[in-house]
Amino acid sequence: MHFSQSVAIIQSQVGTIRGVQVLYSDQVSVHFYMPQDGVRLVFDPVAQRLKVIEVYNMKLVKLRYR
Repeated sequence: MHFSQSVAIIQSQVGTIRGVQVLYSDQVSVHFYMPQDGVRLVFDPVAQRLKVIEVYNMKLVKLRYR
């Protein structure tokens, strides 16, 4: 997934995703950190492609199937 696609998805989920922090390092990576949801998205800083989806707190994650 491209960085801009993830921004659009996060913006469309305003009521569901409770808070997002963007951490940027041009040498290492770009992170979307969602502390209230227990998820971190890590992007490559050059290609701006999603590299890692990290779930660091399973108690905060709610899974839904459609």
